Amino acid sequence: MEPLISIIIPVLNEEQRIASTITHALDVAFSPGNIEIIVVDAGSADRTVLSIPAGCRLFQDAALAGRKYASLNLGIKQSNGNILVFLDADTLLPDNFDKEIMELLRTPGVVGGAFELEFSKSSLRLNLLQVLNQVRYRFHKEYFGDQAVFCRRKAAVEIGGFPIEPIMESAYFCRKLAKTGTLKLIRASVKTSARRFEENGFWKVFLFDLKVWLRFRLGLPTGKYGYTYWRVNQTNPDRVVSSG
Repeated sequence: MEPLISIIIPVLNEEQRIASTITHALDVAFSPGNIEIIVVDAGSADRTVLSIPAGCRLFQDAALAGRKYASLNLGIKQSNGNILVFLDADTLLPDNFDKEIMELLRTPGVVGGAFELEFSKSSLRLNLLQVLNQVRYRFHKEYFGDQAVFCRRKAAVEIGGFPIEPIMESAYFCRKLAKTGTLKLIRASVKTSARRFEENGFWKVFLFDLKVWLRFRLGLPTGKYGYTYWRVNQTNPDRVVSSG
């Protein structure tokens, strides 16, 4: 029997997307019966909770708002799977993603990884950003949350889960995870929403992300940018998205 895979999805005001994201994941899975879906809701003010398909495991705690790392850690704690996949509510997994993950994790020394990144819409600017992202994560295997980071559960527990970082939590997690083994990239692509760039202005979001990433790479604190980021999102329920 193949190992159980737990897909952990942190949400806050995602009624427009959560059902389709979960349904899509199960539809494209090679072995959907070997997958559990864990949704961690951080106090949604819309109909997110009512939109979650039957059969998913739901955990709710309004104190998690603005603390995505804590939502992910709660998901780890409640998971039953040998393999964990951390999925944003606006990201769609590729065909046979579970088979791809299991085959990769059979490689000695590999503890986790992520998928290639594509935007769900195409434009000259988004295509350029996509290429820049590909260069980034090929040189530095510190993947972002919209790449559906995955790992062995044992490794996640060993490093203490996601660090207390209000932004770039997945990149910090990968940095810790890499100390336990090798991280690999699966060439199949997830498709993630470009809504941050569409709703907030492409260059404004791009420069903000670049500034935070450079601070991360230089070992400088990024926390204050996370608090600003989540304060904006919590006061705009339709714009709660991945923080990296």
